[in-house]
Amino acid sequence: GTIPADLAANTNLQQLYLSNNTLTGTIPREIFEMPQLRILKLAGNQLSDELTDSPHVCTSVGSQLNTIDLSFNELSGSLKFFQYFSELTVLNLRHNALSGPIALTMQKISTKDGPCAIEGVSSILAQLDVSQNAFTELMLVPSSIGTFSAARCALRGSVAPLNVLDAATFIDV
Repeated sequence: GTIPADLAANTNLQQLYLSNNTLTGTIPREIFEMPQLRILKLAGNQLSDELTDSPHVCTSVGSQLNTIDLSFNELSGSLKFFQYFSELTVLNLRHNALSGPIALTMQKISTKDGPCAIEGVSSILAQLDVSQNAFTELMLVPSSIGTFSAARCALRGSVAPLNVLDAATFIDV
């Protein structure tokens, strides 16, 4: 089956676990924008969405997500999709078809002074697993990361960007 978009109508839902099923198709963008959703786990399905630009357009809705696990699917696209999820502490994208550089800068959308403005924020991301994807270059990772894995990505070039991971307890590249 697929994930119905009207599931996002549940404005009180805080945790959504749909892992290890045979779900196919795309992830409705409305799921990422649920106002109370903190944990989203869709791992171990057959989702084949292309994650390109972030689902947020001049709104802070969805920025409350702190755990996203989309591992073991067939997702493509880039890390740019996740740039406005400024409250993320855990991001697991292992074993998909994501590509491009590993470059993640967290940003926040603010509307307090009128029209929407994008501002950089300090990341609180503690765990990032992007292993077993098609990433080709390591460019920028948040210094807050304590656990980082990019194993089996066929990375080229320098691992110097890992120098910022002062508090890391686990690095696997």
